[in-house]
Amino acid sequence: MAEFNSAPYFPIDLKGLCALYALAPDADISARAGKAILRLIEVVARSAHHGILTVAQGRSYEHTLRAARTLELSGIARMIWGKGNYGMRFHALPQLAICLRDHGLTIPEELAAIASFEGAGAWEWKFAQGQDRFARLYHYKTRDHAMGSASAYRWNQWGYQETVLHIRMGSNPDAQIWINHPGEVLQSGYGRPSYWGGSGTLPRISQYRSLAVLRFDCFAEQPDFTHAWFPQDAFDEVRLADGLALAAADNAFVLLKAGTPLCLVETGPTTGNELRAKGRQNIWIVRLGDRSTSGALKDFGRRFASLEISEAEDGTWSVSDPEYGMVHFMPDGRIVGPTDTLDPSGWTVKGEAVRVEA
Repeated sequence: MAEFNSAPYFPIDLKGLCALYALAPDADISARAGKAILRLIEVVARSAHHGILTVAQGRSYEHTLRAARTLELSGIARMIWGKGNYGMRFHALPQLAICLRDHGLTIPEELAAIASFEGAGAWEWKFAQGQDRFARLYHYKTRDHAMGSASAYRWNQWGYQETVLHIRMGSNPDAQIWINHPGEVLQSGYGRPSYWGGSGTLPRISQYRSLAVLRFDCFAEQPDFTHAWFPQDAFDEVRLADGLALAAADNAFVLLKAGTPLCLVETGPTTGNELRAKGRQNIWIVRLGDRSTSGALKDFGRRFASLEISEAEDGTWSVSDPEYGMVHFMPDGRIVGPTDTLDPSGWTVKGEAVRVEA
């Protein structure tokens, strides 16, 4: 689990676990494999948004990020809960289907309403993975949007292939956003990290519900920009003005803001799908919202365009959010909101899921 929440590698885990569950001659091994399968399925349910995994990942690739609808975990979500997309390559889905049909494996019914959440309010999911819980993971989703992140994860260190922030909006599987510092400037190359898969230098990142802040402080020998995957064709409406980026997908809204103006790439293979912010040092602010509370996209933009980070001498970031109030992001990873505190140091492998009322 060092490659936490990894969409390409969870199916490899499930492949072996399904074989053990169905074929192991020892009943205790079969039982333990069954519990492990259900645990991974629970992680997928809590981390998915209408059939698409939307979480920070400890191992990611360009082809598993950009082509999210073809991922096997989306196919597994489709098979179990009816939301998702079947791809073209499978490691574990047929075995899982046989375990469900012929070997008595049963998925808890309550996970269906979590995997494709349609109610009011939101689900907040806090848990940890890896040796000594080194990855403290946060996920917040409503029926309209979802965002997952790795809280205060190895910031200012060279990256591997971690995607530390991932956003999903609406019902279109392709309406997704992530932000990273490219590990190489060759697109669709074989670098690890690559142009989209992982970060050359990992940012300091904190998330409070639908608000996230990232600061990049990249090394001099690395590319001199940070960027966001921003697929315009997957959104219903896009507004790019005053250095900001706004997008709508169904009833979901997103605002992206950086310390330098955001520029849409207009040439090359990511034309119309990539936002860049110049410089190796930069701060990004991400805010999600919805039509029911903000009306039109332009109104949402006016409401949240003034979001700014102020930094204290001890490294604490403070953001005055029009909806949440004052939120403090502490350098040790704690997040202090007006009514609650998130403390990643106490997050467990079992995790805690909290239903947040509307």
